[in-house]
Amino acid sequence: MPFETRLSGAAQGEVFWKFSPLKNYNLTTALMLRVSRSETSRSTRAARGIVTALTAALVCAAVLFSSPTRAQDQTAEFYRGKTIRLIVGAAAGAAYDFMARVLATHYGHYIPGNPNFVVENMPGAGSIVMLNYLANRAAKDGTAIGLSLGGVIHEPRLNALSRDGKNVQFDATKFGWLGSPAQQPLIYVVWHQTPFQSFADLQKQEATFATTSRSGDNFVIPVFTNQALGTRLKLVQGYKGVNDIFHAMEQGEVQGTGMILASLLARQDWIRDGKARVLMQFGATRNRLIPDAPTAIEMLQEERAKQMLRIYAQKYATTYPFMVPAGTPPERLRALQDAFDAAMKDEKLVADARKFGIDIDPVRGVDIEKIVAEVATLSGDVAEQLRGLINPP
Repeated sequence: MPFETRLSGAAQGEVFWKFSPLKNYNLTTALMLRVSRSETSRSTRAARGIVTALTAALVCAAVLFSSPTRAQDQTAEFYRGKTIRLIVGAAAGAAYDFMARVLATHYGHYIPGNPNFVVENMPGAGSIVMLNYLANRAAKDGTAIGLSLGGVIHEPRLNALSRDGKNVQFDATKFGWLGSPAQQPLIYVVWHQTPFQSFADLQKQEATFATTSRSGDNFVIPVFTNQALGTRLKLVQGYKGVNDIFHAMEQGEVQGTGMILASLLARQDWIRDGKARVLMQFGATRNRLIPDAPTAIEMLQEERAKQMLRIYAQKYATTYPFMVPAGTPPERLRALQDAFDAAMKDEKLVADARKFGIDIDPVRGVDIEKIVAEVATLSGDVAEQLRGLINPP
């Protein structure tokens, strides 16, 4: 509805304003100025100054109200009828694949234009294959989203995914970060028929642990604990993914492994029948789902080693990092970030994730960006020591 206001001038002049808002926040103003003949020219100039100032304020308000709406409309127009590729840097049938498919089911409802999703698996070299593709070949218009292993936050500063950095063709600080649905630690798991009852047992006798590649956490972390905590883990490399490792443990090929907590929780039969034991976890604090398993940080005595593990363990605060390539239009990046945050509150998404052992505990994209920036600016000596632990001779 139109509304009016009156300003009284010092020389009995009166200024009337009449506002008539139109649809879509576009404001049209009808300005009526009536000044008595007895008003001095000085008062007239003062009144006109008020008019000018208020007019400028109204123009600014119109821009502020209308710009977000226009950007949202343009984003909706772009995404309407489109299909977003969600590219997973891990094999099908594992926790990362499950999380991607859960998100893809619900995410589009919160993105302007309600685009469709298709999930593609592009495993290899600890997600390096997918990340290189995303950074250099994927569409940069907001229709390509990647999901990487958590170690991406350490590139290229620490070479966590690539031993010498030569295979890395991306810079984590350049990605547009959407968020992580959960914070989950790596855990040490052993088969129930092995003699290992506690972490201390891994320090007393040799245990064979399955690994995927030298860049994977199930290789990097055991190397760290062998050096810093005196574990006696013999690493067997070459397994393609967690399902192959599960089979190897059942067949007695290996005695244990390191894996994301969700991967174990997804094996409801193992949980039900007590077929696995969790001996240690590697988050900054104990996960509420496994409160009896100690953290490695608790076990470390040397403060320098604790500091390095705390830095490394930041990746477990961003367990499932979703990102878009550099060059994605800023307004679409913001729309994807806002939609991601909204989707994390969807009760159906939370319930679907829980079916796969994933406890939704989200981290926003802007917070991942800060973590990546912190790692990128680590002092030279700390970075060098971390690289030495991650990539031993």
